[in-house]
Amino acid sequence: MGEDLSSDINEFDNPEQLFRSQKEANVLSRERYEKGLGEVPYVIELERAGAQLVFVGVGHSNKLTHPQWSLIENAWSGFIADPNRAKIAFSEGGRRDLAASREEAIVHDGDPGLLTFLANRDGVECLSPDDNRADEIDYMLAKGDTVDDIIAYYSIRQLKQWVEQDGQKNVDWETYLQATLSHYQRIHNWAGQELSLDYGKTAMKTRLNLAFDPQNIDEQQLEQHSSPYSNPVAAHSSMFRDVALFSSIRTALDQHKDVFVVYGYGHALTLEPALTKYCNK
Repeated sequence: MGEDLSSDINEFDNPEQLFRSQKEANVLSRERYEKGLGEVPYVIELERAGAQLVFVGVGHSNKLTHPQWSLIENAWSGFIADPNRAKIAFSEGGRRDLAASREEAIVHDGDPGLLTFLANRDGVECLSPDDNRADEIDYMLAKGDTVDDIIAYYSIRQLKQWVEQDGQKNVDWETYLQATLSHYQRIHNWAGQELSLDYGKTAMKTRLNLAFDPQNIDEQQLEQHSSPYSNPVAAHSSMFRDVALFSSIRTALDQHKDVFVVYGYGHALTLEPALTKYCNK
């Protein structure tokens, strides 16, 4: 009789059990910062049946002086030099418009912008497993998160990005948040709830006890509310995205494609055990 592989197949079809736990990932993340490695990308390099996987876990930034850009570009140069011609790249946060230059890509869209620029320059398809937000929202609702919970989380996560990146473009924070809420309004019915600016502010106040004030920003509080390590709503969002990314990587490797990933380093820490086991099985 042939070998029963059903348990292996089911294991990778439901990879959550293979992921590093949020607690373990948080410990590793803290250790990296304590060692002065907070701005150094976390790089995973694996191979499966001749196809290579390069996963660069980064800190999100749009500062041209950040040291991670040269490391990403060096890793990309090694990636495209491999003789395997079938290649694909995965970026975080949805697809980005193509910038006219490397510098414009970084300033406008950070790491997803740079990867989009590099992939287009070298003729490599670049996709984002994050594209299906409607399914992510349905997953979070099924986990017991309310509309208020989800909107409070999405709002504070986007405002954290405004503080760290987008506010430098002289965009008013209320206009910025309203644009974010309008985007989410279009992709889900939200049980009929209108995602107005006032609603977003109220959700943050009632669910997170936070009234955003651009003149008095508590970055530690922003990090706490937007992190999957401390916010269960964020953890649900992150888990959905991690599963989607793992599935995309697995499919590409099974098609004998080389895979290059640039995502936040927290995703790299979380997926590393599952990716290692899959590539070594």
